[in-house]
Amino acid sequence: MYTHILHQSVILKVLQCHIFLVFQLEVEEFEDIKSGYRIKLSFSQNPFFTNDVLMKEFHLATSGDPASQSTPIKWNENMNLIQKALKSQKAMDRKRKLSESRTFFQWFVDNSDPSADDIAEVCI
Repeated sequence: MYTHILHQSVILKVLQCHIFLVFQLEVEEFEDIKSGYRIKLSFSQNPFFTNDVLMKEFHLATSGDPASQSTPIKWNENMNLIQKALKSQKAMDRKRKLSESRTFFQWFVDNSDPSADDIAEVCI
């Protein structure tokens, strides 16, 4: 297990307006690094969600394909930042066509293609 300053600065840039929430980022490698790793984000108390820690884990599935899973985020009422971002993106799309961009939390819950996860690659 280690925490790397460079990784923290890259992730903090990704977090942008939510930078104040994170106070620690750790990458924990599994005993056999080939089998995977876990990104662990510790948060201060905040108005958005109740989790103290969020983890995103990358590993090989039994099929041998890359897989990932994320801690479910326990959003406070009316504070779901993913839903807010989706509403904002829909409004922006109506005004002009934008390339698809994701917020940190959209990335965090997206486990659809772990082999193409550029943000996770920066962390390790």
